[in-house]
Amino acid sequence: MKLRTGRFVLIAALALVPLATAEVNIYGKIKTRGVVNLPGQPGTHQFTHIWAYAPPSSGSSDNTTFVADVIANATFQQYVDGVSLPVAWSSIEGSAPTSTPCGPSETPDNCQPDPMVPTYHRYIWTSFDSSISQWFTVSSGTKLVNLLIFGSAEGTTNPVTPSYVTGSNYISLFTAPYGSTFARQDVVNFPQYSCSPWTGRSLGGNVARNATSGVVTVSSWTGQPFTSGDTIFVGGFQTPNTNWDTPLGGSPITSVTSTGFQYQSACPPPSTCSTIPPSTATVTVISAAESWSVPYEYPYKSALKAFWAAAVAHYGPSFTISGTNYFAQLNYFRFGGSVGSEWYPYCTTNLAGLSTPYKFQESGTGGGFTGWTDYYAEMTSYIQSLSPPLAVGWSINSAEVPPMTSYADMEAANAVTRSNGFGVRNGFGSQGLSAADSSGSSASNWYNNFQTHLNIPILELQQLSLSWPNDTTCSHGCQAGSFHYSGDLKTWLLFAWQSGATDIEIYWRDLELAFGDTGYCPLISGGTDCGAGGISLDNQLTGTAQKAMFFQAVGCSGQSGATGDCSYKSKVEGAHGQH
Repeated sequence: MKLRTGRFVLIAALALVPLATAEVNIYGKIKTRGVVNLPGQPGTHQFTHIWAYAPPSSGSSDNTTFVADVIANATFQQYVDGVSLPVAWSSIEGSAPTSTPCGPSETPDNCQPDPMVPTYHRYIWTSFDSSISQWFTVSSGTKLVNLLIFGSAEGTTNPVTPSYVTGSNYISLFTAPYGSTFARQDVVNFPQYSCSPWTGRSLGGNVARNATSGVVTVSSWTGQPFTSGDTIFVGGFQTPNTNWDTPLGGSPITSVTSTGFQYQSACPPPSTCSTIPPSTATVTVISAAESWSVPYEYPYKSALKAFWAAAVAHYGPSFTISGTNYFAQLNYFRFGGSVGSEWYPYCTTNLAGLSTPYKFQESGTGGGFTGWTDYYAEMTSYIQSLSPPLAVGWSINSAEVPPMTSYADMEAANAVTRSNGFGVRNGFGSQGLSAADSSGSSASNWYNNFQTHLNIPILELQQLSLSWPNDTTCSHGCQAGSFHYSGDLKTWLLFAWQSGATDIEIYWRDLELAFGDTGYCPLISGGTDCGAGGISLDNQLTGTAQKAMFFQAVGCSGQSGATGDCSYKSKVEGAHGQH
């Protein structure tokens, strides 16, 4: 018998034989929560779960609509097992670590010693737990919750990594035990490496450069304030603009006022540099803290390990909110070593130009390049050492263009060698599912890796971006991010569960399109537009007319003039459950 959730309650006695035998011997009674897969038994195959990815937060009109139409709807709620929730690092660790050891009254989820340097991290979970508490009580407490642990984020800036990780105080701690070689934290952004998406903001304001010193004064700054000493990057590309850019590696802010700041430009003094301000439309500024930290370097990965340890400790058997224990409704973890809960290796070409030991790709003893996959193996091993009480799924990612699927293949092979605290093997998956996927070519080679590991408890897929109904060939471009699309849900959802996916995370807007009626689109203008009262656009839908177009194609409605064929609803219902 295989226990899919990886968590169980012993009533009599349970004996586990080695995982290599793929068996569990049971003596007495066993009580399980969730689904128990019995491979090889007549009439049973994989059970496919449907999860709502990143549902709207409580208190919003979108949340009220989504819960009523999908999660708590007596007719449809059975087809959505629960939610997958991002857990942002900076929302839990709001201050820099200190030299004060963890006290006797501090629990491991609230205080963790840094695994590499003599400092102590403290975490506050109250606000985050309060924000997610509704998912444990909605639909009479039947919904399960997956926890996606984010260490950094994409976007103009990165608000998820705590700012201390790139600060000199924390980085300098690594000098004593490891030497100055490892007391360094590189970052990636567009001004420094031409690597999107961390572009920063327009320099803006009134700008002047001293022709003698090369110091630039920004006297009217309307963006997020910086702090004196912060490293910032201004300009673009690796060859600095001789007037305004910072050098490769950035420059510290030398002074800060309530409305501006100063920094040292790359322009060599004295008077060879123009003092004409640059175009504020083309020059951007971003700080190190707002950039993507190179995650395999010592400061970032050490701080991240401490956060992961706190998360595993917090979401354990004693997990409670307002005095009520909700551990039974926790389902799986996914830990991200790159952006989000993924492992995409950014900017590999430019980072390969760093000197040893900071290269992205270090030659391995067996030939090839192992820098990133060594990091992956180190972090999956670390999680196993924590004996997590939940099932664990890892992301697999190829690298850059053309896609180097060998990265994903090595990651999948590594993930399944790890196990949780009950000895249940870790799973893996891809967050790039789209209509472009096929048995011959799939995002991060997930299809071939699934076929290799079909008996793994978690084989997870998340759609790449918002679906575009009836686009079976990605004619609108299957890309990640705002206003990009994954193609037709019917196409990729059918292919996903038929290929062995046990867990499919679907954007909540697509689930609302499948099951909602006026909550998705109150039809107006003869059915060509949506009126007030439907879900928001929120940088995923380009306008209410697009909502109406989608709804009239695949939605399910009793509204007058509705033409949707209910196909999204029927495909979600068909994908969920035993196959």
